[in-house]
Amino acid sequence: MIGKHLAVMALVLLGVSARGAQDGRGSGWIELIPVDELDAWKKPHGEWRGAGDVKVDPRNPRMLAATEGHGVIVNGPKGKTANLLTTRDFGDVRVTLEFLIPRGSNSGIKMEGLYEIQIL
Repeated sequence: MIGKHLAVMALVLLGVSARGAQDGRGSGWIELIPVDELDAWKKPHGEWRGAGDVKVDPRNPRMLAATEGHGVIVNGPKGKTANLLTTRDFGDVRVTLEFLIPRGSNSGIKMEGLYEIQIL
């Protein structure tokens, strides 16, 4: 079960499938990173921003480097910012995501603002 709260770092793809939910294409998936990357997330967004791609910064492997574009959200130039919380409530769902964290980082995905999947 997933609640309304998801906390993330650099997300390449994220979607949730909720029973009976429709995304306008009939697939049942709700895209949380559409073209306007932060529309599905409550404000304030902190330093989260949209990007075209993210990789580990070759000059500093403890940081991420992002390129301009759409489809990815990254947690800002300092690597730390506010948690993102979804604007919608979810019940039983299947979550699909890809993530990237730099060397030595500690992050996580929070479900219902309580349960965390630790990402090291």
